[in-house]
Amino acid sequence: MDKRLKSTIDKFFHKNFNKKIKTPQIVFDLNILKDNYHLIKSSLANGKCEIRYAIKANNEERTIKVLKSLGSGFEIASLGELNILKNNFINPKKILFSSPVKIDSHIRAAYNYGIRYFAFDSFEELKKIAKNAPNSNVYLRIDVSNSGSIWKLDSKFGAPKKDWIKLLIEAKRKNLNPVGITFLVGWNNTNNSTWKKAVDEASQLIKNAIDSGIKIKFLNLGGGFPAHLVDQEKHLKQIVSTINPILNKLIKNYSVNIIAEPGTFLVANCGAMFTRVYAKLKRKSGNWLFIDSSIMGGFYEIFKDIKFNLYLPSKKNKLDFDVNYTITGPTCDSYDVFFKDIKLPKEVSVGELLVILPAGAYISSRREYNGFPYPETTYL
Repeated sequence: MDKRLKSTIDKFFHKNFNKKIKTPQIVFDLNILKDNYHLIKSSLANGKCEIRYAIKANNEERTIKVLKSLGSGFEIASLGELNILKNNFINPKKILFSSPVKIDSHIRAAYNYGIRYFAFDSFEELKKIAKNAPNSNVYLRIDVSNSGSIWKLDSKFGAPKKDWIKLLIEAKRKNLNPVGITFLVGWNNTNNSTWKKAVDEASQLIKNAIDSGIKIKFLNLGGGFPAHLVDQEKHLKQIVSTINPILNKLIKNYSVNIIAEPGTFLVANCGAMFTRVYAKLKRKSGNWLFIDSSIMGGFYEIFKDIKFNLYLPSKKNKLDFDVNYTITGPTCDSYDVFFKDIKLPKEVSVGELLVILPAGAYISSRREYNGFPYPETTYL
């Protein structure tokens, strides 16, 4: 558990008292957000890295305003996310449209707002960008290994190696400006060798592109920086010790700028969700605790067996954890289970506060994930 977040939870609990804390609610510490921003900003490429926050991780207004004040740029994947940034008066020059496959109308809206940087990974996408955002800057997302990531993201996006140079040349033929290379090593990737291999491959591509007469101006490292249930500072130090020598050579030899699109790294350990037990029951399968929040409220990663931590901020936290419980949400869906066979004190009772963490990333923003709204219903 992140020590900073534990301290935030304890302070909030003791300040507000057990009975006065409204549940469910997410408590989000903006000071941790600021610390995380300064940490990654100062670490990558020895401080010569531009941050473009991936707002899909947390698109709350307070989060965006704080990052804006720190000088961060932003990354979007849809018209919905563009509208969020427009409402917060974000300069279009500070926005990247990094989804490699975009809806035509979304491209036009971004272009009309003033955005001039668009990702692509196919010949088909180049046609769309050339049509809807003529003369724009484009950057190629390449296929790289996701080995070591908790959630692999290498099947849906990423151009195959055989097409890399061809795609960059085709971009020029369509009067677009191929200026960048990007990749994504998956979500929460702690494998240093995977990071090194991806940066090595991107670095070689930049050299090959320059030899082909294509001036690449930046390398975008994407996201995937580990923070979920790991020591994010420790892992970041290990990653940068591996990739910084390569990045520094790119900067020195080719005047390449370095960009990163952290999401989870910045916000995950800023938040925790306070819930309350409203029923304690004995079933044929064991002991059950019912809490007043559901995994359908943003914790969809649990369906993919991604784990979260559970914390009891009350004095009962000091007792023996010797009874197995299943902790479930209030819906009628039997898959709405946060934890199975987790050990807690037998004294846990109705009214008890339970805290689920981390809850700063991908919880609140899932109301309209990636900025795409829930479908409307037409009744006939």
